[in-house]
Amino acid sequence: MRAIQIVDFAAAERGLARGIQDANRQGRVMLLSDEEFAAIDPALIGTDVTDLGPVVSNPVAGDFEATGDVTVGGQINLGAASGEGITRGGDWGWKDLIGDISPKGLGANAPTRAAFRDAVYALTFGVNDLADLTFHMPHDWAVGTDLFIHVHWAIGGAVAPTDISGSLVIEFAMTFGRGFNQSLNGTFIAPVTATLTVPNLSIANTPAYRHRTDEIQITSSTPTANQLDTDTLEVDGLLLIGMKVTTIPTITDGESEPFVFTVDIHYQSIDAGTTVNKAPNFYGTE
Repeated sequence: MRAIQIVDFAAAERGLARGIQDANRQGRVMLLSDEEFAAIDPALIGTDVTDLGPVVSNPVAGDFEATGDVTVGGQINLGAASGEGITRGGDWGWKDLIGDISPKGLGANAPTRAAFRDAVYALTFGVNDLADLTFHMPHDWAVGTDLFIHVHWAIGGAVAPTDISGSLVIEFAMTFGRGFNQSLNGTFIAPVTATLTVPNLSIANTPAYRHRTDEIQITSSTPTANQLDTDTLEVDGLLLIGMKVTTIPTITDGESEPFVFTVDIHYQSIDAGTTVNKAPNFYGTE
């Protein structure tokens, strides 16, 4: 018979709970009420046993918090409601929706492939250059939380730029539709345009080859005229975006147009989000 171990997690400074785990710490933790724990022979606590007698363990209702490591060999059964999941630091963790840029391929307003640094090439965007983006709303999106679009970009070229001034301005024409042929919010709405403005650029705040990430909020439950309504979003819906660069900075030496690598969306997840914050300091405690 597989041995189990009765643990006073409070005494072990692992949280405010008492319960049972496999002796090898690979099985699931079962929490005990104070009455159940008091009924156990104190001599058994912290020892490996094979018979607990009449002890009954019930599921934990409400929040469960533990410090230190909790090892589970079986399943963790989370609630199915939209507001239930795994948080980090008391809030939903952050993840990225990665947006590969689909540029206009030919003719006017098409981005240009150019040398970014040595043998590495990327797309440069001039005034009125266009690209398209498609984002699929993931199933782990925390319902009711907002989306933030951000641009990964830099200045560069076969020769390093020596100066930059002015602003970078990008417009995002956005529409959203729920999936599965729904009558409620399933029709793609008339596009809403959000504008990202990165002002006062200089070689001090944007050195050659420096990776910049600039971001704006694009949804809200009380949206402005430049935001989507968060309450209309749903998993499996599609967010379609037409991207247009309307202003570029003046760049001395190097490529005369900025490089745009990806355009992504930060969202909060009910799953084990990767970080507490969506920008440095990512982990909140370091």
